[in-house]
Amino acid sequence: MQESDKTIPKIIFQTYHDKSKIPQKVYDNIKKYAPD
Repeated sequence: MQESDKTIPKIIFQTYHDKSKIPQKVYDNIKKYAPD
């Protein structure tokens, strides 16, 4: 794991696999910063 990988907010990583727990704000941020 590269040092840059550790900068990913853990809240996104932890909730990514349980999408029902992801707030709409997080979806908006993902669409804004990671359109893919």
